[in-house]
Parts: sequence; structure tokens; C-alpha cells
Amino acid sequence: GHVGLDTARVWIDSEAFEAAATAIEQRHVRARTDPSGFVAELEQTLGLYAGPLLAHEDDQPWLLPERDRLERRFVRLAHDGARSLMEAGCLEAAIDVLRRGLDVEPLAEELHRRLISAYAAAGRRAEAAQAYRHCAKLLHDVLGVTPSAETERALGGAATTRSG
Repeated sequence: GHVGLDTARVWIDSEAFEAAATAIEQRHVRARTDPSGFVAELEQTLGLYAGPLLAHEDDQPWLLPERDRLERRFVRLAHDGARSLMEAGCLEAAIDVLRRGLDVEPLAEELHRRLISAYAAAGRRAEAAQAYRHCAKLLHDVLGVTPSAETERALGGAATTRSG
């Protein structure tokens, strides 16, 4: 009832993603000391996640927990990596990371929310508002829900943030 793969002969993308994610999570402080190196490492790690695990498989009950776990880890890595970049003052890099994360996981509201905040912090209020509208439309059209109160607050903060 089990299949095994010889990892010395087979490269497994999900395992490579997990190992790289663990390494970068342990070094998120690097965003402050070596922003360009951190960005490169973060982008490489995010690039290892190509979307839902075994997406071509119909929703097999045995597969769903692992698929969900990997998706949550990807979203958390993009979110936390972007936060570290924002704290280091690398707003454009954070915006790029968030947009890349949303390309892969477009329904991750926390990435939309962080993107709204990043645009606001960069003084790009019109883009923050546009990001909010895009999030709201996507959540409504696909899930039939409205953005959370936290996302609403992020938009409110974008309306009052001024660039310095």
C-alpha cells in the first residue's frame, strides 16, 4: 500500500520547497543585513512551489491535508518574507514578492492585505485601492464572500498613509 522514491535518484519539488522554506524562515533577519541576497533566496524558494500538490489529481481525500499544508506554508513564506522586506525598507521588493505569491495563490487574502499595506507604505495609494478592489472582486466572484474586517482596515490605513 506504499510507494517509495529513492531521493538520491529522484528530485521532489515539494521536498525541495520545504527544505528551502525552512532555511529561509530561519534567516529572515537577513532581509535587514543583505536585502538583495534575501530577495534572491526568497524568490528562488517561492519558485519551487508551482501550485497545488498533484493538481492534476482530483480532490483525493488522502491528498487534501498535505496540499493544504504546502499551500499555507507558501502563503506564510511570501507574507512573512514581504513583511521582513518592508521592515528593511525594501518596499518594491516586497510588492514584487507579494504579486508573485498572488500569481500562484490568488485567493490568499492575507497576501492581498499585505500588498495593500506595501503599496500604502510606498505612498502608492491609488494602487493600494486598486489592489483592494481586485481582492474584493476575486473573493466575491470565486468564494461568494467579502473581504475580512482586517482587509478593510488595511484599505483604511492606505487612505491615510502619506509617503515621506
